[in-house]
Amino acid sequence: LFLGDAVYADAPFNFFSSYEHLYTLLLRDPYFSSLTSTTPSVFMYDDHEISNNWDGGETGLFADAIGNWTWFLGRRNRDAPPGSPPRARFFSFMQGDVSFMVLDTRAYRNTSAGTMLGKEQLRCVREWLESSRGSDGVKLRVIVSSVPFTLNTGNLSYVRSDGWAGFQEEREALLGWIHEMDEPVLFLSGDMHWSAIFMSGGILEVSSSPLFQFPMDPRMSSVQWNEEPIFYASMGLFHARLDFNTSAGEVKISISQASWWSGEIRELWVKTFTLEDLKPRKKKSQAFSKSP
Repeated sequence: LFLGDAVYADAPFNFFSSYEHLYTLLLRDPYFSSLTSTTPSVFMYDDHEISNNWDGGETGLFADAIGNWTWFLGRRNRDAPPGSPPRARFFSFMQGDVSFMVLDTRAYRNTSAGTMLGKEQLRCVREWLESSRGSDGVKLRVIVSSVPFTLNTGNLSYVRSDGWAGFQEEREALLGWIHEMDEPVLFLSGDMHWSAIFMSGGILEVSSSPLFQFPMDPRMSSVQWNEEPIFYASMGLFHARLDFNTSAGEVKISISQASWWSGEIRELWVKTFTLEDLKPRKKKSQAFSKSP
């Protein structure tokens, strides 16, 4: 799952290169090419494919930027759910008995209206949650967002307002549906340029980035732990791995760091959660212990 910012098409990162050139460089990268040619991959875009903290919906730069993203990456994705709006890029899919919903946090965003997902996408998410409620065929639901669900995005307004912390009414509605359902759910996110495991509104969240971009530290945006982290790591290149063993009722989650110089991968944190652990909780992460 690639969760956005695959290219940095915006200033000050890019002034002269075309979208086509940026994506061609990405696809010709030997490591990216090797991974995506041997591993089933799906993609979602975020803001830097268009412009930093993009909240202009499908206007202006969007058509050209996301047209190129679709051609080079997005056309690999699954179809949008039935009843989705025209040209919808959010999608859902099943992997065994795990159901995934990959959100589009940019196309329908309207800050003045207080919505990140827009009315129609939000309806599709609720229908996806309810359609398999109580079903033996779905043991775990995974909600995938390019931006973090956690409130731990810092005190800088332009950082905080870009994630779910800036859309708290919609966030609370989504959390309310999940708590009402009371079945195992997991959040996956990226964007922050550092990696962490949180309890976000009582739901376990795995947030991992950057795969290969400049790293950051949460203290750079004056983070206060509004939702206590189970684990976090910064100033490196990170990726998360999830091993689903639903027949045993378990999900193994790990965060690894790659060396800038050698490419050697070192596992930083690993923990196995039961499906019961992944049911909504009202408690914060103190319910889980940190790895040493």
